[in-house]
Amino acid sequence: MNTADVVEIFSSIQGEGPHIGERHLFLRLCGCNLRCSFCDTPFDKTEKAAVYTNNGISYLKNPVSTGKLAEEINNFNNINHSYLSITGGEPLLHHKFLKDLIPMIHLPVYLETNGTLYHELENIINLVSVISADIKLPSSTGLKPFFDEHKKFLETANKYNKEIFFKVVVTSKITEDEIQQLHDFSKLSDLIIQPVNSNDDTIKISQDKLFYLMDKIPGARIIPQCHKFLNIM
Repeated sequence: MNTADVVEIFSSIQGEGPHIGERHLFLRLCGCNLRCSFCDTPFDKTEKAAVYTNNGISYLKNPVSTGKLAEEINNFNNINHSYLSITGGEPLLHHKFLKDLIPMIHLPVYLETNGTLYHELENIINLVSVISADIKLPSSTGLKPFFDEHKKFLETANKYNKEIFFKVVVTSKITEDEIQQLHDFSKLSDLIIQPVNSNDDTIKISQDKLFYLMDKIPGARIIPQCHKFLNIM
């Protein structure tokens, strides 16, 4: 039986993208193939996985088997969740584990991913209902551009006629070349612009800059990461 290292399982409100406001059950897996400078999400391997319920917190010893994890997830059936949101880190690093796990789950799956691992996506795409993918801008992440990978990722999702949209965190450092790339990408996929949530005034994006982005990328929508404003998980 396959195993994987899990960070946490919890019930909350989806705070990003077009499914914002829905009640989701979240499964956060350990590990990521990227190291974005703005990332504040815990995804490093831990000895135990936290399971948050109305009765408090319980723990599972890592790594967790598919059978045990499915049992824990299905125990949340008394809550009316729209999806099981599988997130990370980068959950597609565990695509073989997910291929065994997802058929055991009683909820449709909403996959949250950095949108770079298109080969791994194809391995489980028939088990996924919604794909929430990121676009990683060098001005935000401090990494190289991944537009080629994002386009191949989108092509894979479209080949299987899956619901997919892309989110992009933007800062005051966004470049004209990145804006043009986003303009071109918005013609291929639904695009959500997320103003960076930071206490660093040097990277916060102004209202005027957001309006400028909307003028330059008319197909995009601006939807902030609302769970951070609500101070929820």
